[in-house]
Amino acid sequence: MTHAGLDAARHSATQLDEIIPQVTDELWEAPSACAGWRVIDVLAHLAALATEAVDPP
Repeated sequence: MTHAGLDAARHSATQLDEIIPQVTDELWEAPSACAGWRVIDVLAHLAALATEAVDPP
């Protein structure tokens, strides 16, 4: 991963660290802006991508 890619990933992780504690139990199950996805589905997707970026299969 390039330095720019690492910086972008670090920035995204920081933003998620700030947002996640504010999400209520009800909101986790709420629909997201992505059709057919709940908020928790989007977060799981982001976590999977981050894991793959750090530890590719």
